[in-house]
Amino acid sequence: MVYRIAAVDERGRIAETAITSAVGWQPGERLRLEPLSTTTVAVRADPSGLFPLTRRGHLPLPAPVRRWCGLAPGDRVLLAASREEGLVLVHTMAALEAMVTAFHAEGGDRR
Repeated sequence: MVYRIAAVDERGRIAETAITSAVGWQPGERLRLEPLSTTTVAVRADPSGLFPLTRRGHLPLPAPVRRWCGLAPGDRVLLAASREEGLVLVHTMAALEAMVTAFHAEGGDRR
């Protein structure tokens, strides 16, 4: 897995080419976005996907998806990329907070 934190720009794009490179996506590649919850969106390459990766390799987050997740320009998201699964997960900061809180509530890493 490759992880990055990046901001959503005023057009709903996420400029983090390390993530798109990690899954092997090229500019123009069609993407399918699937909201999994109000805090997480799954993104996969799909020839019938409605949204292309931009010429600069930025991930598009269309307005309906941003509204569903409560994202505004400048908001940061956690990106998690799995090359094996050809998947990028976009997590809001609320999702990250919930993950960290749960981790510590369960005792964290007690090595």
